[in-house]
Amino acid sequence: PNAFGNKSAIKRFIVLVSGAVMNFVLGFVVFIIISANMNILPTQYIGVLTENSALQKAGALVGDKIIKMESESYKTNILCYDDISFFGYLSDYAPCTVTVKRGNEKIKLNVTPEYNEAEGRYLYGFSPKTAEKNVFAVLRASFEQSVFTIKTVFKSFAMLIAGRVSSNDISGPVGIVNEIGNASKYGILSVLNLAGLISVNLGVVNLFPIPALDGGRILFIILEKIRKKRLTAYEEGIIHTVGFALLMLVMLLVTFLDIKKLFG
Repeated sequence: PNAFGNKSAIKRFIVLVSGAVMNFVLGFVVFIIISANMNILPTQYIGVLTENSALQKAGALVGDKIIKMESESYKTNILCYDDISFFGYLSDYAPCTVTVKRGNEKIKLNVTPEYNEAEGRYLYGFSPKTAEKNVFAVLRASFEQSVFTIKTVFKSFAMLIAGRVSSNDISGPVGIVNEIGNASKYGILSVLNLAGLISVNLGVVNLFPIPALDGGRILFIILEKIRKKRLTAYEEGIIHTVGFALLMLVMLLVTFLDIKKLFG
């Protein structure tokens, strides 16, 4: 009588969602520890403009808040400083439209990132304004990092489906262990950052409506409420078994690619 399958739909739903929620909570706590130990907390406000930089030439001013960036291939709302770096990477630093908030006014700027020979990369030409470090700022930075990570997971899957991600960019358990080793070279905060990323990533992926994952089981509960009828344990078991088998095949493939990369 107390078996999970014999509980009401709402109780089963709460149990299934709780796992992902705790992944998000753990990630958030990890990001709090990281933010609390950072020397500065960057924001999406322009703190310093480089002389004759791309943003300065476009008409940006110190104090402007970057709220949106758009190129032909990619566009995004800017919620934190990391969004700006991620936009540059995904748009291949192509010419873009940057929307800034100046007072109560929203202004669109046409920006073409410029290649910096000294640094060997494209730059927009600014340094972010930093937030005054206090409890509120730390919590806000941690929340923004959590949201950014969730967005990154969805964007990464979209890129994978669109064919913009190669097999070299995909890692499984073996690749993750290798990345932990690399992160450890830069100190405990780098390792914690990777732990936060993995935790939030697991929370998101586990909610995907795929059989064998919690998201797939949640989908069955939703369909059960809509249909007013539940699948038999046998029918649901078959579907989840097939889903689990497919997931294991994917895991084997990813592990093979990880090992292949390790040995060149």
